[in-house]
Amino acid sequence: VVDVVDVVCAEKKAEHVRIGVKNRPKTCTRKSRSGDVVFIHYNAFTSHDGEMFDSSYEKGAPLEVTIGGKDLVNGFDQGLLGMCEDEVRVLQVPASLGYGKKGKTPDVPPNAALRFEVELLLFKPLNAET
Repeated sequence: VVDVVDVVCAEKKAEHVRIGVKNRPKTCTRKSRSGDVVFIHYNAFTSHDGEMFDSSYEKGAPLEVTIGGKDLVNGFDQGLLGMCEDEVRVLQVPASLGYGKKGKTPDVPPNAALRFEVELLLFKPLNAET
């Protein structure tokens, strides 16, 4: 069973990230928040043809990134909020919250919606709180 949650972008209420939860851990003492450093594994696909254009698995190491740090496309970043360690999500990201009108040459065409399969392995809470 996959739970689906819509996260609405504050700037454009018509555009939102659809979040499907593939695996939710039995216990979760804290969920990820903006400012947390997270270690994730992911596969990234274009929605129009299903082609994978990026993968931390293929790179052989998880990605370390700060939520809200502007290192990811907006939709991917939003989809990491509220995750527990060991949680696996599928994120459906509209083009406006992905690479937009410009795309990402050569892998992502202009106006392409994206799909991310992401697993949160570990996070370091902001201010080292627990």
